[in-house]
Amino acid sequence: MITLPRFSKKWFYFPVVFLIFMVVLAFSAAQAQTTTTLPPAKLLHQVDLTELGDPRDFFRASAQFGDLNNDGVSNDFIRYSNSRRMQAIAYDGADSVELLWDTGPDQLDLPEPPNRYFYKYTIWDVDSDGRSEVIGPFATAEGNIELRVLDGATGNVKQRIDTDMPNPTSSDTIEEWRIYVTIANVRGLDQPRDIVLLTEFNSRGDIFVYDDQLELLWDTTADNDTKSAIYGHYAWNGDIDGDGKDEIIGNWVFDDDGTKLWRMTPDEWEERDISYDHIDRAFIGDFDPANEGTEILISYEYLFARMYSNTGEILWNQGDSDENNADQADSKITAVGDFTTESEGIEILVQQFPTENGEDGKTIFDANGNPVKVVTSFSDGFHMDWDGDRSTDEMFNPRNGTVIDPWNDASITIGTNYQEDRNTRTQTGMRIYGYALDMVGDYREEVVIIDEDELMIYGAANLPPADHPSPWSDPRYGVAVANSASDNHPERPWFDIRSLPQGPDNNYIWLPLVIRE
Repeated sequence: MITLPRFSKKWFYFPVVFLIFMVVLAFSAAQAQTTTTLPPAKLLHQVDLTELGDPRDFFRASAQFGDLNNDGVSNDFIRYSNSRRMQAIAYDGADSVELLWDTGPDQLDLPEPPNRYFYKYTIWDVDSDGRSEVIGPFATAEGNIELRVLDGATGNVKQRIDTDMPNPTSSDTIEEWRIYVTIANVRGLDQPRDIVLLTEFNSRGDIFVYDDQLELLWDTTADNDTKSAIYGHYAWNGDIDGDGKDEIIGNWVFDDDGTKLWRMTPDEWEERDISYDHIDRAFIGDFDPANEGTEILISYEYLFARMYSNTGEILWNQGDSDENNADQADSKITAVGDFTTESEGIEILVQQFPTENGEDGKTIFDANGNPVKVVTSFSDGFHMDWDGDRSTDEMFNPRNGTVIDPWNDASITIGTNYQEDRNTRTQTGMRIYGYALDMVGDYREEVVIIDEDELMIYGAANLPPADHPSPWSDPRYGVAVANSASDNHPERPWFDIRSLPQGPDNNYIWLPLVIRE
């Protein structure tokens, strides 16, 4: 921003000063036009949640979205402060909400969790009865964690099993605790109905795969005697080999039955049994048209980004790393998408890749691993459709709800709007994350922020440039939202936004179009 000098009331008597003033304004306006590539954010809806419960009970609450009341509209949500309490809330698409069920406050006498805990639930019709379920970890009075399947509309427990995981408390010495649930299709059914549970406890953890009745299909606990590190911060899944069944990615590629197909981290790391022997980010998709089949993009602790073929061949590797030590640059793949029409195909955003001068940088690569641009804007996240222009994607970072145009080095921090628009101040230490999804039904994605006592929905402040069905009409989008994680390790499975249904015909039940101008 250019700060203009403060003149006396007689400044207009000086033509030269006036001319300079006008030139500066014109330059500033022109500069704003050339650097602003994203439609600004507009507050579409703001809903008071205080009637649903004491805001103090939802300190550091997280959320997941889907169709809980089975009305065909996927804008309901659960909010949960930890494994002790959860609320299921139906949203009418305007300014009203309805509490469907609440697991508390009778569970609030359970101990407080540690500071760095991250639970991920999912909303999905896991048993194919036409009704949504809520699946995830819940604390018990006995001090352990159960995996439960709840009816989305009522909260009634449909399935439950004990786990051997304790319910962590604030008095435990825990650096990081994750329990993530994602939906997969390891059995090759007509729709995904399998449940993947990933655990992380101070850099130790396992992967468990269940069917829709919570019968264990396979897990990684057989490695416990020889391995002490986690497999990854997230259970990335997808049909890599084209057999109709999902594989699971950790530091190995696990086949649909749990068989180890190939290792994705250095063999030397396994022999040394070191804590950084795990995957940090992974994306599965057809990223390189010149290579047949699906590719896997990964990054891991202390090494560079890589792309694998669906048979385990390394297609490219960024950087010449010594894989036997951890003194390397810690490059992360932050997002994959079609972020520009100037570069053919998809782009890959890599954070902290060393530039020629040896400093950390943020580099955009093409599908062949060639650097095409060094920028500064992006940090972490996944691709989204903010402006409705399906020819290019935007990037979303859940922290403070930041929408990014990486190619043009532009961003909107919606958390700044939120700080100005909120009705009440948040509690000290509150984590504010945004969620990207189509919440109002005009086919673009909005940014949703939910704090202790408010729901706020921000969208692009312009009319949609086209008339397309909601992305919810495509099952791939539903799975991606169900498997998204919006915390300090943001994840959403790759899907090609350009291939979502397009055109005016829309048989999907949705809300009246929201006009934003």
